[in-house]
Amino acid sequence: MSTAPGNQDHPGGSAPTALKAHPPEEPPADNAEVHPAGEPATPNPNASTFVLVTGGQGFIASRLILQLLTAGYTVRTTVNNLAQEAKVRKGLAAALTAAGAVDADADCHLRRLRFFEADLASDNGWSDAMKGCTYVHHDMTDDDAPKESVLRVLGAAHEAVIDRVVLTSSFATIGYGHPPDANRVFTENDWSIDNSSLPACHRSLLQAERAAWEYVQRLPVGSGRHGNKMQLVVLNPVGIYGPVLSGLQSSSTPSAIARLLDGTWSALPDLHLGMVDVRDLADLHVLAMTASDESSSGQRFLAASDGRPTSLSGIALAIRKERPQLAKERKVPSVSVPNWMSKAASLVSGGGSKELPPMLGPVRNTNNARARDQLGWRPRPSYETIMDTVDSLVAVEEAAAAQK
Repeated sequence: MSTAPGNQDHPGGSAPTALKAHPPEEPPADNAEVHPAGEPATPNPNASTFVLVTGGQGFIASRLILQLLTAGYTVRTTVNNLAQEAKVRKGLAAALTAAGAVDADADCHLRRLRFFEADLASDNGWSDAMKGCTYVHHDMTDDDAPKESVLRVLGAAHEAVIDRVVLTSSFATIGYGHPPDANRVFTENDWSIDNSSLPACHRSLLQAERAAWEYVQRLPVGSGRHGNKMQLVVLNPVGIYGPVLSGLQSSSTPSAIARLLDGTWSALPDLHLGMVDVRDLADLHVLAMTASDESSSGQRFLAASDGRPTSLSGIALAIRKERPQLAKERKVPSVSVPNWMSKAASLVSGGGSKELPPMLGPVRNTNNARARDQLGWRPRPSYETIMDTVDSLVAVEEAAAAQK
């Protein structure tokens, strides 16, 4: 089975050092930022570059859209039903306002966002969504059939002559199925082993990512723009945490921290979580999109915060220390239980316990040097991510309660 190429070979395709946006079929929404009356407009060099982000209502996608709009790009996104557009726009507007944007600036950003109806289970809509785009971002972890979906997106991107596709894969394709080894450090060169210990959801992601690499490697040279092949970059994040945009919770919304707050876990499994902030992951998407072909094309990038994975007991301790009243009200647990007890509980209980077994066991250490060295990525400390996640989840709950 083929693996992702390394630094020397780029079967994912190569392109000129400076990728140029190809002329859009429609004029960009804004060629300059809008400012209050009397102030000169500032040209926006990125407005003529069209970027598609699939599944705009998702946890990762919505944050990426926000990053791209703030950077001045003209963004398209897909949703299963256009009825979702209003909710996504509302969440983005709230985030822009919270970040300090005045109404005029927020409106300017959102005018560069257009929605398309396209379902990952169908070919309909993808050609229109990608027409005139230079880049495509696709999160293949937020789908029940990731292999079929990623091949559909790549096929449409090839037909639309997209320069570069950035895929969100997962650490699930790197660090699972291996013999237990607490001293091992996983990198992008590792692949999960497809054996009986690999959970079904991890297996489907592993098959999907391998299929994506094989698809791009089979493309003939000269089949893409500039006489080169369409480029592929894959990001492999560990557990994704961080603040949730208002009203845009999804199946990939932070779960372990949510379970500490909602009473799912009355005791603490011996669990260590690899962690990356969704804001840092969005930054990495943009860096992977804009980097030179030598730095990113045809490569995988492991997305994880610096240092060792964080223990669940450490997260609970941080909540009790920084938010003592909340910890008391939510009965955040302080007692740890051994792995055998957690595994036994998973066999007879529902909720989050069913997902525990593959996460238990030795710590899975990671190395993020490739993203740091080649793309200049700088993730924030895990402690900041933990507390921002807690505050965000509580704020979302309070907002929902206020609407009832």
